Amino acid sequence: MKTETDELAMYEQHLATLGRSRITIKNYLEVLKLFREWYKETYEIEIIDLSKVSAIDLISYRSYLQYEKRHKTATINQHVAALRNFFTFLLIKGVIKEPIITGLKPLSKPFLRSPDVPKQAQILKLFRMVDTSNDRGKRDFAILQLFVQCGLRLSEVANIEISDITVSERKGTLKIAGGKGDQQREISLNSTVRYAIKVYLEVRQDIPDVKKLFISQMNKPLSRRSIHHLTKMYLESAGIPELSCHDLRHLFATNLYNRHKDILLVKEALGHKTLESTLRYSHKTKEELASAMEDSELNIYRNS
Repeated sequence: MKTETDELAMYEQHLATLGRSRITIKNYLEVLKLFREWYKETYEIEIIDLSKVSAIDLISYRSYLQYEKRHKTATINQHVAALRNFFTFLLIKGVIKEPIITGLKPLSKPFLRSPDVPKQAQILKLFRMVDTSNDRGKRDFAILQLFVQCGLRLSEVANIEISDITVSERKGTLKIAGGKGDQQREISLNSTVRYAIKVYLEVRQDIPDVKKLFISQMNKPLSRRSIHHLTKMYLESAGIPELSCHDLRHLFATNLYNRHKDILLVKEALGHKTLESTLRYSHKTKEELASAMEDSELNIYRNS
């Protein structure tokens, strides 16, 4: 009786016979290793009988990659291709008796994952990393607030001009022009970002030839690269180096949706061209789904 190891060795030899490159063979075997680990953990077993793997197992694994591991579409499809190839090989060799890959199909379009976002405590720590007692700190604090409070893209922050901003004690607006997809929109500024911009403008050098809002210590416009670098520096200082400027945009969008449950509001705030890109922020939690099910008018025992 062939063991799981024997079947994998036989498959590896088969791939080599077909002339597959070492990298391709390595990638296929790595996918199979990850699948085996998932299968063993799922069924709480130590050795897999590959003849017992079912079509439902394969589809469940794809869902696991999608919703729990949150892999990108391209990565998921690489797993799908490797598994389809392997179990087709097992069918030809008689290890399995029936085709089980029929329902295991690659994803046809990018899977929009509900993005990971930093926690409130992490963001408050991020703010504390900025020394606002000096001019540079006042500038950097304003930049971080535009990411967190307005959900701006990196390019949008870099392109802001002083004339785009209107700030008073009780309200403020920011005009965003020439953003992604050449969309134009006007953003309301909350009290925190209004305060940060007001404090920064009080110390910003008045340079007639420089229209950009954010300038360097050399009195030149800050580039996208510079803004990215300084933001990463503060994220690393706050202990969250894996995050980026775009993650702060995700934080803004997620908080806005969770607060108001209005996906169209989030779409307008982010400047998305289509609703599809915004829908990732409307994923319901298990608790929300459970509450909705319990609240059904047809749930005759709900008050029991």
